[in-house]
Amino acid sequence: MESLVSQLSTLLNAGSKNKSKIEKKGRECSFVSACLQVIPEAHSALKGSSVLQQSLVHHWLTHFQLHLLHATSMQEFLSKLQYVNRELGNRDYLCGFSVSVADLVLFLLLQPFLVTWSYQQKERLGNLSRWYQCMDSTSNLLQNYKKRQPVNFSRSLLYMDDAINYY
Repeated sequence: MESLVSQLSTLLNAGSKNKSKIEKKGRECSFVSACLQVIPEAHSALKGSSVLQQSLVHHWLTHFQLHLLHATSMQEFLSKLQYVNRELGNRDYLCGFSVSVADLVLFLLLQPFLVTWSYQQKERLGNLSRWYQCMDSTSNLLQNYKKRQPVNFSRSLLYMDDAINYY
């Protein structure tokens, strides 16, 4: 399974360099198609087990390609993550009740950034941080991924927006 995560990581790198097409098996295809093609048949549930979940997978992969992979600044990237943070407010995973390829791609996309963020930055994106911790601790797909660095989260809130604005 590490191979799948490595392939998705490679696609993320390629997707961030080329806005529309990725070379896969000698043919050009979209980032979304390339991500879906690397999923082996044994793990086809990652593509979505219902039509709704499949459409959500397409939605999120397209969103990542159009908005997150091509953010021109960290400020723009963080503002684009606000949408993802809001959407994770009432669910555990992006596309339903189980891990999907969209969750794996977002995890791989966020990992290098979360390592460097302060506790306060992580708290501002609370739903996203909760989702990341859940993915990090429960997804057996990511347990053996060698390129991961540990991401630390505070067990208690260090900063509260109301308290900061009050003083």
